[in-house]
Amino acid sequence: MNNIAVIDIGSGSTKMSLFEKIGDQVRLVRTWFRDLRLKDIGEAEISSQTIQALQSILQEYVQAVDDLDVQTLFIVGTEALRASKRRDEICQKIQASTGKNIHILSGAQEAAYLLEAVRYEAHQHHTTSFLAMDIGAGSLELNLEEGGRSKASASFPLGIIAVASRLHLDENLKISSQNVEQIYGEIQKFLSDPPFPQPSRETILIGTGGNFWSIRQLLSLAPYQALHLPVLKALAKKLSELSYEERKSLKKLPLNRCDFAPLGLWIALAVMEFFTYEQILPLEANLRLGVALSLG
Repeated sequence: MNNIAVIDIGSGSTKMSLFEKIGDQVRLVRTWFRDLRLKDIGEAEISSQTIQALQSILQEYVQAVDDLDVQTLFIVGTEALRASKRRDEICQKIQASTGKNIHILSGAQEAAYLLEAVRYEAHQHHTTSFLAMDIGAGSLELNLEEGGRSKASASFPLGIIAVASRLHLDENLKISSQNVEQIYGEIQKFLSDPPFPQPSRETILIGTGGNFWSIRQLLSLAPYQALHLPVLKALAKKLSELSYEERKSLKKLPLNRCDFAPLGLWIALAVMEFFTYEQILPLEANLRLGVALSLG
């Protein structure tokens, strides 16, 4: 048995998951979560204050790993770090304060790790043909696999904060019909040039990441229960009419998702309609699982 800890420095949060790996089977033991936006809307670069906060979180995580029987620790950074002009400085500061190196993933690497995670979970449900969508704060990953063979994999700057920055939205704004048209336009632009392959009619759509977890919470759905387009549209319209403070009063919506929950949902809907899907199956697969599967 090999105990593996994977830290994911995302654009909106920093998470660590501990896995037990026996042969080709991986079991999640525990996940740690810290809400930290590396770069907020309107910010041109990651601030020194945010870097210090990130160092503190990583020091806490590394200490937790040192207290556990962990054979492998792997730290990855995604869109916010790979796009930052301070990425080398940040990596050096974290290495100095924790003794650990950060592996900043390319968009292709991030999508590939997510594919491994989705493939692992999908196969548990006897599914070999899927289009997997993961919406993060900084990027949107799409992985198309049909008949057990990878057909396409891509990462787009269509994460929630990335889109909000381009459209000049903030968490306190209600999303108007004009905003929705702009969101759909962003999806159309990036997925059409160059064109992402259209899935076959038998290929199911899978959703991963915190965005879909929040939707499940709001709709009180059981794990692996499909989300249908009309229900998602009704929910998106309802959330779009609420202010940030009003969304905070929704008991089933996690506080860390109250700000851009409507935007994340509209991005998902735009992707669904681009590929003409009527439903999406949420799975628990994530980047950390994909990394753990790739490690010995």
